[in-house]
Amino acid sequence: MSGYEVAQAMRSLASGDDILLIAYSAYGEPEDVKRAKNAGFDVHIVKSSPIEDLLHAIMQAPRAGRPS
Repeated sequence: MSGYEVAQAMRSLASGDDILLIAYSAYGEPEDVKRAKNAGFDVHIVKSSPIEDLLHAIMQAPRAGRPS
């Protein structure tokens, strides 16, 4: 199962909209970002990006029980 298929399967769950999905990929072309979004990922980060980009995406995600 590819990461795209995993994202689609997770989004199909009853609680799928409450899950933060981050694509952390070596592929960073515009069509790769679009494919990740279409599969259900919230964020697409290229692996060569600073780790702070990943941490920022996690910290900006709404938390259960907290207003977004």
